[in-house]
Amino acid sequence: MVKTKSPVQIKLDELRHRCAAKGGRIAASAQVNPGLIFEGAIDIGDEVVIHKPVEIGLLTYINVGAVVFPHVSLGRFCSIGRSVQIGLASHPTNFLSTHPFQFSPGLFAGVEGYAQLQTAKWRFHEPTSVGHDVWIGAAALIMSGVTIGTGAVIGAGAVVTRDVAPYDVVGGVPARKIGQRFEREIVERLLGSKWWELPFDKLAEIEFSNIEAALGKIEEIHSERKNSCDLVH
Repeated sequence: MVKTKSPVQIKLDELRHRCAAKGGRIAASAQVNPGLIFEGAIDIGDEVVIHKPVEIGLLTYINVGAVVFPHVSLGRFCSIGRSVQIGLASHPTNFLSTHPFQFSPGLFAGVEGYAQLQTAKWRFHEPTSVGHDVWIGAAALIMSGVTIGTGAVIGAGAVVTRDVAPYDVVGGVPARKIGQRFEREIVERLLGSKWWELPFDKLAEIEFSNIEAALGKIEEIHSERKNSCDLVH
């Protein structure tokens, strides 16, 4: 007997086909809300869970067992390690209780009188933003409402409770700055370069392993583009 697919499963299959058509992959065991917004090829690994609304940028990959909660945006070229959780819910600590009975009807809906207890307002998942070229190590936890700047590195097992500046390296519980990928001048040039927006044929011209040479080439590419536009106009 052939099982009939649910409307949600049909939409998820369509999402997988659209992703594959762009050169990406959504693993068969991944639980992804069909409302996922993605840009070009992405890779979603086995047992990954993605809620909605979530947006994922070009060539970002999410490794086995990770969870992406609602109201999360991930930039381009991000590397998300195994069992990472992004956009974890927060609970109020200044209310009578930290329990959601005060504001969320989602639990215990069958309990008589429970619904009348929801008199307060609270949002579990504030918007969480992850920039471009961010590497999040295995089992790191990112609380909701956090902004992780472009180029940042989050150490494995870190618990991130506050914003992380671009190209900073953080680790620990709670996460603290333990380094920086480059000097300030290089960071400013990287952010200004917006290399993640370049087409592949231009990226292919860059010497990736030499940061000075890479930036020089990117700046040359931008200069050529600007001169070309000036000639057209």
